[in-house]
Amino acid sequence: MVVIVLGMHRSGTSLTACLIHQMGVHMGDKLLGGMGSNPRGHWEDVEFLSLNERILKAAGGSWIYPPSPEKIKALGDRFTKEIRELVERKSRRPKWGWKDPRNSVTYPLYSSYIPSARFVVVHRSRRAIIDSLTRRNGGQYDWGEVVDKYEDALFNTLRFVPLNNVFYIRYEALVDKRTYRKPLEALADFCLADIPDGIEERIVWRTDKG
Repeated sequence: MVVIVLGMHRSGTSLTACLIHQMGVHMGDKLLGGMGSNPRGHWEDVEFLSLNERILKAAGGSWIYPPSPEKIKALGDRFTKEIRELVERKSRRPKWGWKDPRNSVTYPLYSSYIPSARFVVVHRSRRAIIDSLTRRNGGQYDWGEVVDKYEDALFNTLRFVPLNNVFYIRYEALVDKRTYRKPLEALADFCLADIPDGIEERIVWRTDKG
């Protein structure tokens, strides 16, 4: 079983990937560590991260300037061998996955090699995402436009995926002590996993100020 976490940057994908990993779905051997804006770690498999950055660059874009689906598709077979070999190596584990918001844009190149993948799509308030990106990266970019492009890319990526292979989760519900249990249980069910004791310690609870 393969579980892929998608969503816009700063939408809660790191927390979600962390929880999935704690549930027993292996999310990578070498993960991107914490930084000032994400001290608990990004939970991104650095091999997929590196590959996705090169794909975006080859298509004339970056994570801030995501290329169109047409430009991704135009890459043709350029990354076929690398994607196939990486997926085959990761597939030696019975339950595995990865998280990288960039795959919201690049996944069409992967789809032939993981036809039965399960997708966890994380949603967060548009305003909260824009505010978080502005604090982290500055206000020189049109973050609203970036969010819109990721939403369009997600639609393009998931439109042919069977509905029962996609699970949507709201970040705000997951980090609220009054509501977190229901989405957490639903996430575990989707990942065919159990909720380990103490998993709540991984969640940074939302406060009235945050």
